[in-house]
Amino acid sequence: MHPRAGLAAFAVLAVLGVLADAAPAGAQRRIDERRALRPGGMIRIHNMVGSVRVTAWDRDTVAVMGVVRETKQESFAFGAFGDGAKLGIWDATGDIGPSDFEVRVPATSSVWVKTASADVIITGVTGGVDVYSVTGSLRIEGRPREVYAESMAGDVSVEAETRSVRVRTANGGIRLAGALLDVTATTVSGTLELAGDRVQRARFESVDGIIRWNGPFERHASLDFITHSGAVEFTLPDAAAADVVFNTFEGNLDDRVGLRVRRSGSKLKGSEFQFTLGPGGASVSVRTFKANLLLRKATSATGAPAAAGPR
Repeated sequence: MHPRAGLAAFAVLAVLGVLADAAPAGAQRRIDERRALRPGGMIRIHNMVGSVRVTAWDRDTVAVMGVVRETKQESFAFGAFGDGAKLGIWDATGDIGPSDFEVRVPATSSVWVKTASADVIITGVTGGVDVYSVTGSLRIEGRPREVYAESMAGDVSVEAETRSVRVRTANGGIRLAGALLDVTATTVSGTLELAGDRVQRARFESVDGIIRWNGPFERHASLDFITHSGAVEFTLPDAAAADVVFNTFEGNLDDRVGLRVRRSGSKLKGSEFQFTLGPGGASVSVRTFKANLLLRKATSATGAPAAAGPR
């Protein structure tokens, strides 16, 4: 072979190699499959990369539609028997590429989802919801019986009516709203955004992430806010009513509402601030090591924070 022809062939092979490396890993395949499932059953879903959308409907059937990417080692599987179903791609160790599932389930089902980086949306399910991701975002809406949601780096949003919520992140943000009977939300550095007119019992914890509460308090609510260095901010309507105790070692109270505050403590023990919002009622405890508690009024029109000067 002429040297120039050899160089040309080598160049073509190199380009093809680059294109092969740039192409999405795994073969793409469209799926549209259904299985019968008894009401109240358990559905387990695995999808390491991509997205998962779970929607409730009024049929005794699990249906999955979407596009999956498969390799010789890992392929999509779907099985169901009686009151249990399992679907997805398991333990993909290579660069398998994203798969996108839309799953429709009987409304009373309990749903369990595990992903690595796939985003998850679950709506309308009235059974239990248990979902985990490493970096994917999670969103749960509707009236699930209980919610367990964990994402290390992804954001978690729950807007629901439910008896129990357990949410945990490392640096992902958490947003909670709705009628929540019992809540525990924990983050290391993520921001907790709370719309709190119907939360009855709650424990909110952060290391250095900000906790923001926006709204009134349920009349007989019992709420704990705990941080190390993350500020706690209450944006309150005029109707907000609660008995509040704020304990801090190095933090302070930033009162932009205009309250009568009772302060006690010492340099060795820290400070304790006690005050009452409106006629009182809800029991609110705030504990920080060196973070402030900020109180400000909401605007009547939008519920957003009222304008205020610099902190």
